[in-house]
Amino acid sequence: MNFEKPVVRTRIGIDTLDPLVDLVVDPDQSSACWKDVDEYDHGRRFGFITDDDHHLVEQARVRAFGLLQGRAGPFADPWPCWALDAVRPLPVLPDGADRAASTPWNCRQGVLTRPQQSFI
Repeated sequence: MNFEKPVVRTRIGIDTLDPLVDLVVDPDQSSACWKDVDEYDHGRRFGFITDDDHHLVEQARVRAFGLLQGRAGPFADPWPCWALDAVRPLPVLPDGADRAASTPWNCRQGVLTRPQQSFI
């Protein structure tokens, strides 16, 4: 289970926060453990995860374990038994999707623009 703040649109794009910690649940839902707790602690020490963020994460942890124990939310039927349809074809990426754009994008005043080409 990924923990992150809700996505918020801003004048220059989209803002969100992933607090670096996740809940990993066994497929049979018999046990769960926290992943990347060391990264979360590091984020706390350096102020990336504020006290307010930490409080929200703690509340979300309690809710997540409650959902798991109650077999509710993402842990309710039919999700624990869900599997990808075996006859569904795998998606195919278009040619060039594995390469970075040749021209970087700039973000000024909330508008994405391509920089002017220069031949120096």
